[in-house]
Amino acid sequence: STLVNALMEEHRVITGPEAGLTRDSVRIQWAYKGRQVWLVDTPGWKKRQNLETDQEQLSAMDGKKSFRRAHVCVLVIDHERGLMPIDYKLLKYFVEEGRAVLMVVNKLDIVSLSTWTEVADGYRTAVEDQIPQIEGLNVLPMSALPTDGVQELMPAVEEVYHRWGTRLSTARLNRWLARVNSPTIGGSTFSNRGLSRVHYLTQVKARPPTFAAFFKGSKNPDSHEIRHLRNMLYSDFSLYGIPIRILTRTRKPTSKRKKPHR
Repeated sequence: STLVNALMEEHRVITGPEAGLTRDSVRIQWAYKGRQVWLVDTPGWKKRQNLETDQEQLSAMDGKKSFRRAHVCVLVIDHERGLMPIDYKLLKYFVEEGRAVLMVVNKLDIVSLSTWTEVADGYRTAVEDQIPQIEGLNVLPMSALPTDGVQELMPAVEEVYHRWGTRLSTARLNRWLARVNSPTIGGSTFSNRGLSRVHYLTQVKARPPTFAAFFKGSKNPDSHEIRHLRNMLYSDFSLYGIPIRILTRTRKPTSKRKKPHR
């Protein structure tokens, strides 16, 4: 709620030190650089077993509906508290729903700027260890009081939103595939950078980018092959901070028919 007020530079949402002040999602229309943006402030989340009242359960349901409608989800965590199990659960839910994701670490005032890169890398690594479906999560430092770092949020939101809508042509993807499998670059073995079993790749949708990968042979690709392909798409096309979905297909070898004897 404090972050929403800081972005809008006015007191639009009730804030205070007490937990549970926000019971329902608050949807506010806002003009940013001449573009209409909807900001949605959702209630703080608890573990499901701690939802003691009907009101808290309704608030959680309302929050989930907001996540499904959102384009970019921003998770705000307290650096003094660190990442909690509920934070991982929410991030995983954002990824499963195919949303673009950002993480804001509040309490910038207790973190030295000289050590911020190390702190951000620690959060990013912790998330990737638990949720391998997303890589390169953008982690922003912020302090709501005073509002240091707030001016960096919307440019980061715009950047991850554009990545979320990325569309890559089939021709470009398969030129890239041929290049990474070239012996002069990575070799054709899976232990190197190549993707020897992938013989065709196409994007079937955006928001989030979803690819159909056709693998040689009748054996289904294992999780290591899929993760290797996903990681290379992240790095070579700068798709960091968004979920990438990969649909796998196998190509059975065709048997040559014998010509009938006349």
